[in-house]
Amino acid sequence: MKAEMILLEIVPGLILGILAGAAAVRVFNLLPWKWLCDYGEQPAERGNEVAKARRLTSVEAERITRSLVDPHFRRIKENPWRWVYGAGFSCLWIKLIMEGGLQTLNIQYAAGALVCCWGLLLIGLADLKYMIIPDQLLLVIAVAGAGLLPLHIATVRCFRKETAFPTELSGLSDGAAAALWVLAGAAIGILLMLLVGGLGRLIARGGRKEDSPPALGGGDLKLYGVLGFCVGVPGIVFVFLLSSLTAGLDGAIALAGGRAGRKSPRPLGPHICGAAMVYIFAIWPLLFEI
Repeated sequence: MKAEMILLEIVPGLILGILAGAAAVRVFNLLPWKWLCDYGEQPAERGNEVAKARRLTSVEAERITRSLVDPHFRRIKENPWRWVYGAGFSCLWIKLIMEGGLQTLNIQYAAGALVCCWGLLLIGLADLKYMIIPDQLLLVIAVAGAGLLPLHIATVRCFRKETAFPTELSGLSDGAAAALWVLAGAAIGILLMLLVGGLGRLIARGGRKEDSPPALGGGDLKLYGVLGFCVGVPGIVFVFLLSSLTAGLDGAIALAGGRAGRKSPRPLGPHICGAAMVYIFAIWPLLFEI
C-alpha cells in the first residue's frame, strides 16, 4: 500500500513537471513580439534599448530584434532547458505532495504553486532577455493566486492558533480574513516598490542629474502587486528582502567586473521571481499544517 501511495505521488509529479518544462520553453519561444515590447514600441527599438543597457554591439542588437520577429528563431534552446525546467517543476510537485500526502488542500497548493512558478519562470526569462514584464503573464500569476485562496485560509487559521493574528480582525470569518490578507499583501507589495522608487528620487536630487538611478519600472510595480495578492503579507515581505539582497549583490558584481555602469539599468524581475519561487517552494509550507 505504501509503495502504491508513493507511485501516486511521484509519477504524476514527474509527468506534470516534464510537461510544464517543455511547455515553458515552447510558449516562451512563441510569445508574440508585442508582449515583449513596451506599448507602441517596435522590435528594433526594444532590441536597441536592451543592447544599450547591456553595452552590446549593433550586431547583437539586431540579433535581439530578430529573436522577437522571426518565428523560426529559438529564444531559448529546447535542449537542455526543457529538461532542466522539467526537473525543477517535478521536484516542486513531488516535494509538496510528499510532505502533505494526497489531501485536497495539499493537492490544490501543489497545483497552484506549479502554475505560479511556471508563470514566474516566463516572467523572469522575459525580463532577463528583453527587460520587460508582460502584463499577459502577470494574469497567470493572478489566476494562480486566486486558486491559492484556500491556502491563505489555512494560514489564517494557523496564525489564530498561535495567537499571532491581529485582534482587530478576530471577529471576521476565516474566508473574509484571508481575503483581507491577500489584499493587504498586494497593497504592501506596491507600497514597498513605491518606497524604493521614492528613495531613488531623493538620492537623485542630492546628486547630478546624469548620475540619477534608473526610474522604477512599472512592470516591477505590477509584479509586486500581483505577487502580494498571491503569497500574502509575510510572503511579499520575504520576497522583497531576498530579491533586494540578490539584486544588490548582482549589481555590485556587475559593476566591479565592468559589465555595467552606475547608470546601467539591471532587470529586477529575475530576482523577484526567484525569491518568490524560494518562498513558495520552501518557506510557505512551514507556516501552516498541510
